[in-house]
This record gives sequence, structure tokens and C-alpha cells, in this order.
Amino acid sequence: MPDTSRGVFFAPHNDDETLWGAFTLMRYDPLVVVVFDGYVQARRGLDVTAQERRLESVKACAALGLTQTPLFLGLRDDAEGPGAPSPGILRATITEQGIYSSMRNWAPAWEVGGHHQHNLVGAACSGLPELVTYLTYANGIKSRSEHQVLPSSPDDIARKHAALSCYRSQLSLDARMGCWPHFMEDLHEYQG
Repeated sequence: MPDTSRGVFFAPHNDDETLWGAFTLMRYDPLVVVVFDGYVQARRGLDVTAQERRLESVKACAALGLTQTPLFLGLRDDAEGPGAPSPGILRATITEQGIYSSMRNWAPAWEVGGHHQHNLVGAACSGLPELVTYLTYANGIKSRSEHQVLPSSPDDIARKHAALSCYRSQLSLDARMGCWPHFMEDLHEYQG
């Protein structure tokens, strides 16, 4: 059973924990739970596998200095229609398996115009104990608030850069990938 005593950080996809929560992760060292495995890129004709994405997450979390390997729920990011999870099903999975913390949980904020799977994870986690929401993006633009999460030291900034560089599959300039702009934005992180 994974250790949830330092909290649980729910990342919808591989790389979301580093893009939007690296400073939080370095400060609290929670268990990272990646909800969706990456299949959508292969469906778009790109040479990226779900296993490759998982390995990138493991390397990125190690670069951030986390003490636990991420936990992968294994839902498919390309599931649509009846095969797509609902917030209720995802919440049941989280609570039945005890994949949450009584101390603190982090999940993406539900945002108007936000990524539908980020919003799904946020909705599924609503009501978890000590929930802190973090911002990702809405309408393709990085979200911001007055609640900025600051690095604790210059080393945190360097470690975030190192962790971001672990996501080689996402740095492709191929327009079908569509992820590299998030890696070009500023490193600031915000809570909801």
C-alpha cells in the first residue's frame, strides 16, 4: 500500500504534476497519482507509448526528489463515450482503494473552459479531506490567481527545469502533439 501520510497529489496526465505542481511536490513530498495513461498521442499517429509516458513521470518525480514512485491508475486518456470514466466512478476508485490522504490532497481546480480530463479529476476529488486545488489552464491559456506557490530555494527552480526535461515525448514541435507550448510558459504555479 502506498504511503499517503504526506498527502496525495492527483495529476490527470503524465507531466501535469511537474508543469503545475513541482514546487508543491518538492515542499510536501506527497504521493503522486497519475490518473490517465497516455494513449491519445499514438491515436494521433505519433510514436509515443503509454509506457514511455509512465517512465517519464517516474524520472521527473525522481528529479524533483520525491521519495515514492508515482502510482498510476491506468485509465485511458483516449476513452470516449460509454468507456470514459465519470466523476462518480473515478471518485469510487479513489475512495474504495484508499488512494487519498486524511492529511492533505491536491487536485486540479475545475475551470470554465478547462481541459475536460483536468476538470473530471477535480470534480472526482471534490470533497476529499483537506483538498487544495491547483490551476492548470483554461481555453488554452495558463491559469493564474493571487495564490502563487513560490519555490523554497534556487535549487527548486533548477529541479523543476530538470523534471520538465524528462518529458521528451511532450517536447515535440509536431503540431499533432500540441504540448510544447506549456513547457515554454513561465514556471509560476498557482493554487485555486
